[in-house]
Amino acid sequence: MTRLWKTVLLAQVLLYGVLGLWALSYAPRSLDRTVAARTGFTLEAPGAQGQRRISALSPTSSLYAAGIRSGDFLTYQRSADQDRFFGQEEKIGLLWTSATGLTHPVLLQPLPLSEQELQVRRVDYIVFWLTGFITLGAGLLIGLQRADSRSMRAFAQVMLAWNPWLFAFYLPASAAQTLFSHLHALYGASSYILFLYFALTYPGDAPLSGRPWALRLFIATFAGEAFIQGFGLAQGLGWIEPANWLPHIPIRFLMAMTIAATSVWILGLSWRRSAGVQRERLGWVVLSMGIAYTCYLLGNLEGLMGWTPVWMGSIRHTIVLIAHIALIYGILRHRILDFGLAVNRALVYTIISSILLVVFGVTEFAVDKLLHFQSRQQNIALDALVALAVILSFHRIQHFVNHRVDHTFFHHWHEAAQRMRNFVARAAHFTDPGILQSRFVQAVDEFGEAIGCAIYLGQDNGEFLLSQASLPRSPPQLGKDHELLVELRLHHDLVRIGECGMSQYGDLAIPMILRDRLAGVLLVGARRSGKLYRPDQVEELRHSTHRIGLHLESLRVHALEEENAAMQAKQTAMALECLQLQLENANLRLSMRSMDKHSS
Repeated sequence: MTRLWKTVLLAQVLLYGVLGLWALSYAPRSLDRTVAARTGFTLEAPGAQGQRRISALSPTSSLYAAGIRSGDFLTYQRSADQDRFFGQEEKIGLLWTSATGLTHPVLLQPLPLSEQELQVRRVDYIVFWLTGFITLGAGLLIGLQRADSRSMRAFAQVMLAWNPWLFAFYLPASAAQTLFSHLHALYGASSYILFLYFALTYPGDAPLSGRPWALRLFIATFAGEAFIQGFGLAQGLGWIEPANWLPHIPIRFLMAMTIAATSVWILGLSWRRSAGVQRERLGWVVLSMGIAYTCYLLGNLEGLMGWTPVWMGSIRHTIVLIAHIALIYGILRHRILDFGLAVNRALVYTIISSILLVVFGVTEFAVDKLLHFQSRQQNIALDALVALAVILSFHRIQHFVNHRVDHTFFHHWHEAAQRMRNFVARAAHFTDPGILQSRFVQAVDEFGEAIGCAIYLGQDNGEFLLSQASLPRSPPQLGKDHELLVELRLHHDLVRIGECGMSQYGDLAIPMILRDRLAGVLLVGARRSGKLYRPDQVEELRHSTHRIGLHLESLRVHALEEENAAMQAKQTAMALECLQLQLENANLRLSMRSMDKHSS
């Protein structure tokens, strides 16, 4: 399921990237004063019948020259045109319904923008696309890094929801623009539902989704939004006639406002219930998303009231951009993502790809200049041979590049790992298990920058007793059927405690497995920085814990052997003493017999 999700996510981001480049090619419609245009009229919000009355009309408009006046009704012949920006060279088809009730087709010649309108359009363009790029990158990173979490998948889609809105605005008249024009409202509504789902299920170790009222709230909200959006989509596509009893646009605005306010309120509840690093992380989410969704709420309120001043929209969109930047900072700073790992992998694969391309290109060039083949088959065979050599050398190149990148750009990672390896190498020379455990706890705290860790060792009765700890509030023992121990016995591998709903015990639980038997457990607390443990750190901790577990078992066996040898020596000494006593007893008996004979 995780692999399928990643495939779909990558395809979605690739599609958005291609469409974004296409839309950016029409930047002059927003930036160039000789191309950018406006309609020259303002329409009121659709009424119960979906009609839009003209509230303002420029006297210089071609519509004014055709006899159209404020108070008449206009409908776009191509309904998707109401969302996009126009160029001055275009002709826009409209349907004009006059006060007499007659409908006539008319063509609109867009007007040039005024200087103030052009400046506002340029600011909006920059703000919109910056927000689009930020949310696209954030959605991709969150979706890939936290693909195992449904809550994070929903949040990734919330991030990506900004882009379909851009395509409806900035793509030219096309099938793609028509599709996104019809679907961007539906996609926006889906993002509100997904944000509500995220609010109910985040954080994973203490969500509100398990409460009955939360489930009822989500089902009711989902059903209501599905009905409203389905009805609006069918009405927009002309499948059903507009209904007087359902004013679609006002209800849609009200529903969006309600979901936004409810989601932020629920996140606020989770923030109040949390503590420590979790509270700080939730605080960033509540602050940034609260600001963004407050702006969305105000936008819906303006649409509901039919009051849309241009300057207010620009300010609101700028605040949304700032909120998303704050959110990304919070994500990178407080454990949702570890951006250092992403940079590390990006550097490694960029360098590997560059090396392979250069090697292949240089080889091809050299062969082409130095060797001359008469047949095409010989050229193909040589290309295949070069490609095979590149493929066979990939592993060595990857190892070399990994090593150099870690040493050059992430030297502190390498130093911390080397210190841990050095300690594990010295562990075999400890003779006191208590001192070894104490030093290992210190090494783990230093390596992972953890708030603490704890070592539990198995007993003959199946319980695990605390042997050494720096982790605050470590329980003194874990019962033999403790949930955490059951998970470790089941998987025989590391367990991320927070994902099992037991974050009070730390972040990681690493087993010490000896001959398929769980002999001990290392609990590792959260990192002091609040970030997640990187995969290379997790692997180093897993390997080190296994090695220390073997050393502890070796010391335990050695202690038992020494105890057994001491008991055997004591037993031998007691046997000799017993034999000596037996000899002395025999001598005494002989003496007593000789005395009896003399006396008789």
